[in-house]
Amino acid sequence: MRPVHRLTATILIGCAVPVIAHGATLYVDPNGTCGGEAPCHTTIQAAVDAAVSGDTVKVSTGTYTGVTQKDVDGKTFHQVVFVDRSLSVIGGFTTADWTTPNPSANTTTVDAEGAGRPITIFGDRTQSVAVSGLVLTGGDYSDLGNADGEYNAECARTSSDCGGGLFAKDVVLTVSDCLVTNNVASTTSYSSDGGGLYLWSVMDGSRVENSVIVMNSSQLSTSDGGGISLQRGSVTVSGCTIQGNHVGGDGGGFSAFQPDGPIIIEDTDFIENASEYRGGGVSTKLTYDGLGLT
Repeated sequence: MRPVHRLTATILIGCAVPVIAHGATLYVDPNGTCGGEAPCHTTIQAAVDAAVSGDTVKVSTGTYTGVTQKDVDGKTFHQVVFVDRSLSVIGGFTTADWTTPNPSANTTTVDAEGAGRPITIFGDRTQSVAVSGLVLTGGDYSDLGNADGEYNAECARTSSDCGGGLFAKDVVLTVSDCLVTNNVASTTSYSSDGGGLYLWSVMDGSRVENSVIVMNSSQLSTSDGGGISLQRGSVTVSGCTIQGNHVGGDGGGFSAFQPDGPIIIEDTDFIENASEYRGGGVSTKLTYDGLGLT
């Protein structure tokens, strides 16, 4: 019998829930037809680049690859998709049906092929970003994070890599109905967090829901959060399965460092996650007074 731990916990510091705006719709089809819908793009990045804040990018079934470099504010990121505005990016469609997504039947995969991460989301605390119905895989951020001796640049910690599957900073983030699997934060740098998801100062109202986060890792010691790493910020994890993730430091399934808002984990199964130090399922490092844990 494998160990299954269902966790419901709340760490409260304050809460506000924003609303994601909805504007125009852009379509993505690797064949470039989009079933006659327009504007039609062949890559997710092309649609994101053409979108304005509040738009929705609908993505048809297929596998999307091709890591590119993005330089912003003196930082360099490597990913298949880079988002810096308020958007909804939704997979699971077909070119015959752009109304009802079905991610199980219409697999929509963002594969970094070991050359970076699938998705980077970089904001300035004014954006709301939703990612839904995608498979995020093949991420490896080894040697792509902070240079030796550098901190708070591409990643929070000194000389570290981070975020094998998805990186999000300074936004209200929603991840829903996604599969995050077989991503690696680093195989070369210590203190490299977030094998699956790396959430850095994400804002109140951020959610990871109805998603499966499985077989992600950060392999060297002092690295935290094999499945999910929260660096400050606030998040709700709801209705998820977090399974088979591994980390060399704390929190095989989930780790949190100095949250400055609520952490809520509800109706979520932690299965066979492993840590080489503390917290195979969950690890939190809290430095604030007056926290409530229930």
